[in-house]
Amino acid sequence: MIIWGTKAVYRHLGYVADFCPICVGARAFSLERIGMAGHIYYITAGEGELAGYQRNCLSCNILLRGDPERYAAFAKRAEALPALIKQTFPRLVEFHKDRLLLEHQVRTALPTLSEETRRSLIMEPFLLLSPKVVKYFAESHFEMGQTFMRREIIPVLGETLARLRPTEAELKAALTRLAQLRDAIGSRVKLADLMADLNQRGAQAPAPGATTFGTSDWADPPAQAARRAHPAGRRAGGALRPHEKAARLLKILAWLCAVGWLLIGAKDLFAPMDKEHIIAHMVIIAATAGMFLSSAAILRRAAWGRVVGSLYGVFLLAGFPIGTLIGGYLLWNLVMGWGEDDVEPEFA
Repeated sequence: MIIWGTKAVYRHLGYVADFCPICVGARAFSLERIGMAGHIYYITAGEGELAGYQRNCLSCNILLRGDPERYAAFAKRAEALPALIKQTFPRLVEFHKDRLLLEHQVRTALPTLSEETRRSLIMEPFLLLSPKVVKYFAESHFEMGQTFMRREIIPVLGETLARLRPTEAELKAALTRLAQLRDAIGSRVKLADLMADLNQRGAQAPAPGATTFGTSDWADPPAQAARRAHPAGRRAGGALRPHEKAARLLKILAWLCAVGWLLIGAKDLFAPMDKEHIIAHMVIIAATAGMFLSSAAILRRAAWGRVVGSLYGVFLLAGFPIGTLIGGYLLWNLVMGWGEDDVEPEFA
């Protein structure tokens, strides 16, 4: 059977500074070109026909549409924010003047916001996070859905909405409206969880100066300096970066090995075994543990994870035909699709 069709192809263009509506301030972004290219067995040639651009906030991992013509240049590395603004988007304040003025009003004169403006600002983070929720629940996961929502979605919503000090009635109205629009996030977000997060934060407005209008001298937000070299991997429409595909495949293989060993091989532990059987069990356990560990390392873009994952790919090539396809796909994502210029390798 020949597997062919079209798939999205992503090319990293560089790093830029821009306004993030989730972080509510200037942030560093990874900018990518999206193309649609033909593939055979998921292997493509070329960048494909241009489908658009996207930018990925390195702080909150939100994906937004990108416009390369907006920027003066693309940086090869995600430098400190003030330097990145100066290099890539010196017109940031002028370009986002209206939004920065609005955030200044939120910070200094929150009660003067119109009802329509409040509704729009409250709805905004729900709509921006909706694709992430849809993507998660469209896939199969070992993690419970509400665990994901409480860990990945509620804290982000709480952090963004806290500056608005929304009432329970306003949030309930927003969730009801989203549910009526058949937006998945409207039914997945539990009002009680969101209110608990906001109450824990005290629903305080941003500290003075957090979104000061008219300044281009932003400092990096907490922990962003550590993230600059490791941009988040999620993409719009449910697509994953090559290293995420490789990590996911290794994790699936590891679970298959673990379950297979428990169902078939574990019974041998209760019977006398010769030296060869003991060695075989140790090899299977070590290989399975290695796949779990290398999968996690690849997600962190650790260089050693890539090496170990590639060794598994080479080993799988010998299992013709299924093993060959799996090994080839794994090697393609780790070797050809790794994109070493995207990030600095991590060794720890």
